[in-house]
Amino acid sequence: MAALAADQLLRTDQDVNDAPYQERWAHGKVVRSTHGVNCTGSCSWKVYVKDGLITWETQETDYPSTGPDRPEYEPRGCPRGASFSWYTYSPTRVRHPHVRGVLMEMYREARARLGDPVAAWAEVTGDPDRRRRYQAARGRGGLVRVGWEEALEIAAAAHVHTIAAHGPCGSAPRCSTTRCSSSPAATSWGCWSPSG
Repeated sequence: MAALAADQLLRTDQDVNDAPYQERWAHGKVVRSTHGVNCTGSCSWKVYVKDGLITWETQETDYPSTGPDRPEYEPRGCPRGASFSWYTYSPTRVRHPHVRGVLMEMYREARARLGDPVAAWAEVTGDPDRRRRYQAARGRGGLVRVGWEEALEIAAAAHVHTIAAHGPCGSAPRCSTTRCSSSPAATSWGCWSPSG
């Protein structure tokens, strides 16, 4: 069979604009990332970026081998991860920290009076009446926008207070109950690590 010339393969009687398709997959660099929203963050992704924006993502496939006697993990990733870039730019995504208004008022008052964020958090959460007030407000709206600095201060104060009151496993994600008991062995096992 004879090879066809390009003018026999392509239509010349109409313009075809495939630029939008080509632009959809264009990117300037590839970075490695993971997704940490409602996820363990254990799957690695190649994120294709153009002009500082995510254009698309694929699963990374360079995990270490599990050995000759076990099946490999690849590919890892789930549909939620595959659609994460769409979530990132969703118009409904919350882009600023919010705190329950009644809780924020109580925290600010205690913080101004005591001067210490951890002591303020301990006072607000340790008082049964106050605790009941801000817990009763759950599910009823009333969230107020706060600045990042104040939101991070509250989060840090809550973690420090929880660790001081309940030990490191009171605040650690994915912490096994057998490792986080009050037994002396729990401390030697190292209940908390950044990887869980």
